[in-house]
Amino acid sequence: MIDDYGHHPTEIKATLSAARQCGFRKVHVIFQPHRYSRTQALMEEFATAFGDAETIWVLDVYPASEAPIEGVTGEVLAERIRQQSGKDAKYQGSFSEAAHAAVAAAEEGDMILTLGAGNVSQLGASILEKLQAKEAVASE
Repeated sequence: MIDDYGHHPTEIKATLSAARQCGFRKVHVIFQPHRYSRTQALMEEFATAFGDAETIWVLDVYPASEAPIEGVTGEVLAERIRQQSGKDAKYQGSFSEAAHAAVAAAEEGDMILTLGAGNVSQLGASILEKLQAKEAVASE
């Protein structure tokens, strides 16, 4: 379980490239877009930034005091990622759903990476608890 502040497509590509070089079996990403205006302006770049991830869960946009922009949502971004990259990208409407999905997908040797400049970093403790519970059940 690793958290990174990456919230720009260039940062995301660099982080995922580094993660790939660390020898993890698979890299699973929970991404929270930061700001509607940034997500709108960089939608196409975001759509191709996740090439080194096996699975991507996209959360709602963290507004950072911005008003929503019609057509700029986590759901739209997840669809765009699927279309542009063919990656397994899914929209998750809540932190709880995203954490559950990532833990269910993760296996030994995998990395779960949270990315974003909003409050996505708060997911780390919950994911670690869920991973520990999963490991305890598996060892019984």
